Amino acid sequence: MLPDLDVRSPWIRRGADLLLCLTVLVCVTLSVWNITGLQDHVRTLMDLRADDVWFEADVSRVYNDMTDRGANHYRTTVHPLFPLLTYPVVHASQKLFHVSTMRALRGVIAATAGIWLTSFYLLLRMLRCRRLDAALFALVAAATSGAMFWAAIPETYEFGSLTILGVLWVAAVAERGKVPVWLDIAIGAASLSVLVTNFMVAIASFVSRYRLKQAIQIAVNAFVVVVVLWGVQKYFFTTARFFIGEHDSGAAPPSPRATAVVVMLLHNFVAPEVWTGPNDAPDKWLLLTFQHVALGPMNGLRVAALISWGCLLGFAVWALARLPQYPRLRLTLALSIAGQIALHLLYGVETFLYALDFLPLLVTAAALATLSRWRPVVLAVACVFAAAAGLHNSAQMHAALDMIAADAKATPAVTEYSGSSPRP
Repeated sequence: MLPDLDVRSPWIRRGADLLLCLTVLVCVTLSVWNITGLQDHVRTLMDLRADDVWFEADVSRVYNDMTDRGANHYRTTVHPLFPLLTYPVVHASQKLFHVSTMRALRGVIAATAGIWLTSFYLLLRMLRCRRLDAALFALVAAATSGAMFWAAIPETYEFGSLTILGVLWVAAVAERGKVPVWLDIAIGAASLSVLVTNFMVAIASFVSRYRLKQAIQIAVNAFVVVVVLWGVQKYFFTTARFFIGEHDSGAAPPSPRATAVVVMLLHNFVAPEVWTGPNDAPDKWLLLTFQHVALGPMNGLRVAALISWGCLLGFAVWALARLPQYPRLRLTLALSIAGQIALHLLYGVETFLYALDFLPLLVTAAALATLSRWRPVVLAVACVFAAAAGLHNSAQMHAALDMIAADAKATPAVTEYSGSSPRP
């Protein structure tokens, strides 16, 4: 006779989480695969005239970093190990599935997006959020403008955001028990490997859990690991440049720096009206930008998304300041958010380019409020945001893609950028 199944059994719970994770992984991967193929926009954005057009994104350069060993990998100055981490995966996918380079690239982008959202769900489950709550806030993260716009093209920030989630994973594990130092070193190196500024999240985690001297030692060890791996990368990618002492200026835009705060806390989550601006050459297409404070024409979806996100942002601040659980993780989140705001008040022309650096931090903080007595209200607001923002941001993303397609049709074709020589 079969024993009765206890729905409270850890095995049942794990099975349900595994099934949900597989569902999220497959659905997101297929969705992003479809998005990256819309109007063949990835290939369109590799046109010489499309340089920096998609919110300052370097589509041609990232494409070449991920697919061509002989390309000019000069941006390893700020993305230290990006070619080493992504080129083998794209190349292996191409050989394994017998597909073109473009299809292999799209597959890697789509799979990374699926892993990103699945990891976010698992992070919330590790923080003892209920299954419904974790699933709902995974939808909140997926519905944001940052997640939608940056999953649509090849860029480094999707991969960098995944390393931020890795840091938060380790911080969540540390709230339950001791974490081996080697794991902190590994995740610290991972955060530095894709984008140098993401290392601040790892440092915030170290500072919140260790004495200052030990935190510094762990950070130095993580840095050394990346230096050693950079040496390996240099052997295979000879044009790679070292990530110390050679950086672009990241000059601030002429708009007031308060604009950057609006983009960080609002536009990254609810897409405003897409503005266009002049490019640096007359033959290039107009730049798409969110670097303004205007919201654009208001409709029911945009109003609902803005109000609900404002409420979730308030819950995030409250959770970081008042929630009794997870003091070290909350300190990590608070320090990381403060560090990102300080950085982008001083650096960056298009703040929306860095949306995925903020997303996991702020949405995780908001999700922590479900562990309080405010849970029913938080869930209701999250439902409104997921529905309204999902529909609104999807429409805005498609409108932006239509603008790119219109530019491509209005002008004759130009040879795609080759990564074998530096861009001007």
